Amino acid sequence: MRHLAETFPPGEVIADEMAARGWSARDVALRMGGVSAEDRCKNELLVLLILGNTDKETTIDPATSEKLERAFGISATFFENLDKIWRTGAVNDDQLTTQAGRGDRA
Repeated sequence: MRHLAETFPPGEVIADEMAARGWSARDVALRMGGVSAEDRCKNELLVLLILGNTDKETTIDPATSEKLERAFGISATFFENLDKIWRTGAVNDDQLTTQAGRGDRA
């Protein structure tokens, strides 16, 4: 069954989570990993791009979702599904439940 639901940009959800934790983009970038200052800088830029994305230009790809998982302790699949739902504008409950149960990344 397909349900239309209000969707939100992934950056809005991530911003809410950051606010709840009292984190800045730099805090998230540090938690995303990377050993060099350049890695941390790239991570911070990526976080800022996601936070500012309201027109679906920036995609949360598998590599980014894994970094977000490292930072927040929330599964990479969550972030990938969040992006997918934002792009399609609708949720297919049965499909997402099945994918989450199998650990699939769609």
